[in-house]
Amino acid sequence: MSTPVIEMHGLKKYFKSGNSLFRTKQWVHAVDDVDMVINKGEIVGLVGESGSGKTTLARLILNLTQPTESEILVDGVNPRKATRAQMRQLRKDIAVVFQDPGGNLNPRQTVGNSIMRPMIIHGVNKKEGYERALKALEMVKLDKSYMDNYPAQLSGGQQQRIAIARALVLDPKIMILDEPTSALDISVQAQVLNLLLDLQEEMGLTYMIITHDLNIVNYVCDRVFVMYLGKIVEYGSTEDVLHRPSHPYTKGLMAASPILDPTQRDKNPERLSGDPGSLVHLAPGCRFAPRCKYASDKCRADQPQMVEIEPGHCAACFLDVDAEK
Repeated sequence: MSTPVIEMHGLKKYFKSGNSLFRTKQWVHAVDDVDMVINKGEIVGLVGESGSGKTTLARLILNLTQPTESEILVDGVNPRKATRAQMRQLRKDIAVVFQDPGGNLNPRQTVGNSIMRPMIIHGVNKKEGYERALKALEMVKLDKSYMDNYPAQLSGGQQQRIAIARALVLDPKIMILDEPTSALDISVQAQVLNLLLDLQEEMGLTYMIITHDLNIVNYVCDRVFVMYLGKIVEYGSTEDVLHRPSHPYTKGLMAASPILDPTQRDKNPERLSGDPGSLVHLAPGCRFAPRCKYASDKCRADQPQMVEIEPGHCAACFLDVDAEK
């Protein structure tokens, strides 16, 4: 039986926009009524265009920003109501790896000090911290000679391995990976992804991977959630969503994914057109309707609800409802 480690139901995060004395304050609907459950040991992908709310959702899980409405449960604990001891444990249980490893490593600190810093903050003595840092380096396939190096002396792939080692030293249960390979060369991307898969299997980790690259999702993820303008529009197993997409937006993302044959590039009828739109001035109906060639008056007036297309595969689109009828 699956054990949920992250749960959110009807989660919302709105930001105020406009501080001028003579300007009416408006709300940016960054995350709007999101339902998501991530089970223990899963690798879940979160995809969507820039500005869809993916990073805000990750920040909510990490408790770096507070939700406007509803709550998040992480391993059964609500961070907003957690005791000090529970919060201390949660900070150990959740690790994060950011997009740019060079920008997240202190250039004035050696690799050893960067890896040891989280342990020192949590009260681990330097001797034990050093031993655990060496073990973490070994886990990411680097030897101890890197302990005395500075980030500028390392390649992008090595820097990302150091960032992963730093995330592992507190023995986390969950890792949030925000575009973990986008700053790396293609050959290095494959090495890092294989490393992440090995670590996930060895340590029983749960991953949430935020990415624009559907090839990465297809390679490593068990399930995928598709996000558009603050809402989840489709989710299911990677096989279902990427190989049998239902929502027009998911089909558009698939059509925009790089293909090997350039002669076929402009022959896909599902290619997206137009801009994503604003998270402030939202139309009453489906948020994708202004860009959707299938949009009807019903789409422009009402919000579609999630419909199960097949077991575990759901999409929020009136086309699916009409197809069932």
